[in-house]
Amino acid sequence: MHALNGQSGPDSREPAAAADLLKVGRSLFDASTSPSLLLSGSGHLLECNRAATFLFEKPSTLVVDAMRRLHYQLLGRWTPMAMLLAEYGATGRQEFTLNSPALGQCILKLEPVEEVPQVESHGQNSRLLLAVFMRPPITDPSVLRVTYGFTEAEARVAALLMKGFMPQQAASEAGVRLSTVRTHIQHIYEKTGTRRQGELLAKLLSRPA
Repeated sequence: MHALNGQSGPDSREPAAAADLLKVGRSLFDASTSPSLLLSGSGHLLECNRAATFLFEKPSTLVVDAMRRLHYQLLGRWTPMAMLLAEYGATGRQEFTLNSPALGQCILKLEPVEEVPQVESHGQNSRLLLAVFMRPPITDPSVLRVTYGFTEAEARVAALLMKGFMPQQAASEAGVRLSTVRTHIQHIYEKTGTRRQGELLAKLLSRPA
């Protein structure tokens, strides 16, 4: 997507290189399995990726009016997305819990993105935001067992790690030896295709919708 190309200093890119970055960004946006939207700061829908199209199908999670203003359901009523964006702008809050007919309870995460001239911003508020829909992290051991094929003991250890326990603390909490917990963690790595605890937690805690 053309709004994902970050920069660490003054923009000294050649126009051709910048254009290539825009193409790469769009490819990543379109290929993402996370339902993602590009919004203006005033709550207008600018773009959505393929993974997000089902959010607009009945029963709808989102609707767009004739002015391309995005709306979500709040207490059974369609509510302008601009309300959430206003709270984001005022408080910096980036995650909001929404109820979706397709997803159940889900998390909408907002991230600011670089403004680019190719995007129509719909109004004076030209700030661009990336909105990504995610499911809440699985912390229930029984759900972890089904999702990843963990044993009961492995699922219990994984749930403790997700709550911030270190291996020694997890061993104490579970009433087992540290070596036992480390064995469980090794099996968890194998079943999740991860190699390090940070990578494991990133996978377990990040649940695209």
